[in-house]
Amino acid sequence: QLCREMGIRRKISVYYMPVITTPMLTGIFSPCILLPANNFSSAELRLVLKHEISHFRHKDLYMKLFLVVCHAVHWFNPLVPFLFRMAEQECEHACDERVMEGENSESAGIYCRSILKTAENRFMPSLSSPSVSTNFYSGKRSLKNRMKSILSTKKKYSFHLG
Repeated sequence: QLCREMGIRRKISVYYMPVITTPMLTGIFSPCILLPANNFSSAELRLVLKHEISHFRHKDLYMKLFLVVCHAVHWFNPLVPFLFRMAEQECEHACDERVMEGENSESAGIYCRSILKTAENRFMPSLSSPSVSTNFYSGKRSLKNRMKSILSTKKKYSFHLG
């Protein structure tokens, strides 16, 4: 139903996986959403799924694949890991903006709590995420910036590839 609301005709499978700690979209040819065994409330789950579906809608997996290839080809360049992280952070910020479009301040608080819940579980032992996937969690500094942006009432402008 959420896919239809967001203008996506294709069905995206959703799987619960207790070995991961963060929701993610993965699969270039057969995309699916993987959810950790967090006990998200229905309101949190709606926003988390909206986040991952936004990644699908804007073809972020292809951008991630491009970044992985660039990283592999330019492994010797010390700037590439920095640029890789910056691109991932911008992708997450743009996705947060898309999730919050049409949402109220209460939803912003719920969304921030779901991100923090994911961050708390980040330090549990788990499998690492696939290289070509989107991750709901980001580092501490990025997390702080994401929270400020989500809770901000200022008009945001962003550039979307897809």
